[in-house]
Order: sequence, then C-alpha cells, then structure tokens
Amino acid sequence: TVSPSTTVFYPAPLCFSADTSGINSWNWNFGDSSSASGVSVICHDYSEAGKYCVTLSVANNLGCVDTAEVCVYEVEAVIPNVFSPNGDGDNELFVIDVVTEGLTYFKCEIFNRWGMPVALLDKPREGWDGHTSAGVPASPGTYYFTLSIAWGDLTVKKNGFLTLLR
Repeated sequence: TVSPSTTVFYPAPLCFSADTSGINSWNWNFGDSSSASGVSVICHDYSEAGKYCVTLSVANNLGCVDTAEVCVYEVEAVIPNVFSPNGDGDNELFVIDVVTEGLTYFKCEIFNRWGMPVALLDKPREGWDGHTSAGVPASPGTYYFTLSIAWGDLTVKKNGFLTLLR
C-alpha cells in the first residue's frame, strides 16, 4: 500500500508497506535510482516532482520470489499563503500555479473565517482578486481554501490557509 495516496503534491514523503506474512526478504526500488532492503514498511522523499514506478521484490524462506509495482505521482504546484490586493502591482492575485498540460479538473473554493464561501476558482491560473462573489472587497485576514485538481484518473486534493493583506 501507499500512503497518503498514489498522487500527492510535491514535496511530500510517500510511505510504502507490504504484507509481511511469510516473507523474509524485501527489496525496494523507488524508480529514482535509489533503493532499500530488509524492511516491509518504508518512507521515501523524492528530490523532484514526477512519476515514479516503485518495485518491490519479496522472497520467503522457501526461496519463492514475487514482484509488485505501483506508480506514484508527485505533482508540483505553487500555492501562495499570502497576497495583497492593494493596487501596488505586487501580489495582487491569489493564483495557484500548476501544470495545466492534460488537466481535466480544477476547483478551488475560498472560505472566510466563518466558513462562508467568498470565491470559487474553476480554471487553472485564474486568480482571486480579494473581492467576494458580490464584488465587495474582502476583509484583511486569514481565509481557508480547498483545492481539487485532476489529470484524467489522477486526482490530488489539498486544504490550507491564506492571508489577505491590504
């Protein structure tokens, strides 16, 4: 198994585990020229975003060998945690920078401190200008966002906080 999921935002450690019933040898290949052996549970950090196919070869005390492979995806996205829509030309928009090639779904919802929605972004690189859906400037402060992005069958989700400064 892979945790937290086979698709994550880079950088994030991925942990792999294998059924240990009757197994006495584990050999991991992480798909990035690194490997490990001797353990049934291991976490790995990749040095860059990308697709990595992880192979596990196991053997039992009778010499029977089996191999399994799972591909994992570390998706790069730049998500700012502060922006300042104050008219000075710097950091005017909250924009999520993500690879758009092959993108099939994008949704980012922004909520105020009371959990009320203030903005919905449904296009990649579409920015929030700090105004509510009614066109009123949102108050300075901390906001919460939920993000869901898909590239075909690969879906990744993230939640977080952002600060609006004026």
